[in-house]
Amino acid sequence: MEKPVVCALNGLAAGAGASLALACDVRFAAPTAKLIASFGPVGLVPDSGFSRALVRAMGLSNALEHAWTAKPILATDAERWGLVNKVVPEGELRAEVRTFIEKILAAPPRAVALTKRSFNRAAEADFEGHLEYEAQLQEVLGKTADHMEGVNAFLEGRAAKFKGE
Repeated sequence: MEKPVVCALNGLAAGAGASLALACDVRFAAPTAKLIASFGPVGLVPDSGFSRALVRAMGLSNALEHAWTAKPILATDAERWGLVNKVVPEGELRAEVRTFIEKILAAPPRAVALTKRSFNRAAEADFEGHLEYEAQLQEVLGKTADHMEGVNAFLEGRAAKFKGE
């Protein structure tokens, strides 16, 4: 999905809930938030990308420890490992997420979508192949009305008004 998906994690996300949180593009967490791989105690394996996210973020040994023991991943550790982007005081979480989303909504929609597509592909692609793919996406976006609006707004010293065209 090319639309940005933002998570505000303000409590416990266990099992499938943790998988859903980690499937989001950007994650903000309250200091009390926790992620738990609660699959093992019920005879299952982590799914929905949970194992991939953990191994990439914290390494194989730490990921196995958390998966095998259902040891909670505290918000501060999740931030240190890159599982959440930022830990925000609980009373400020909603405002922080709203401010972030407003920045995305002000950006050119197609550029946001294709940037997400490109970054998702970059996680798996070889360098040369990805350079070619980026060039293809740049060619598509270079022909949009939003690109021209962005250039004109920059040259005129004003805020751009993107329409997704």
